[in-house]
Amino acid sequence: MADRDIPFGGLSAGNDRSKAQADVDIFGGKVGQPIDPCYQKSCDTLDNVNGDILVRQARAYAAITERFAKSVQDIRAKQQN
Repeated sequence: MADRDIPFGGLSAGNDRSKAQADVDIFGGKVGQPIDPCYQKSCDTLDNVNGDILVRQARAYAAITERFAKSVQDIRAKQQN
């Protein structure tokens, strides 16, 4: 998409990193543990969904979608710099 000058974005659920102290302070666990130890494993089921995190992610996706729907001018300006 970037090659075609089409603005795009996304969110990370944290599955690509380990917990930092700030994550532990908010969500518990231990520093260095995976954010989601069940990511793409057999224990990754609907029974393992954190509803609070799901709502936070959904709101973040909605905010990004709304922003892109209204205007991409500031994003285009950043891409050109």
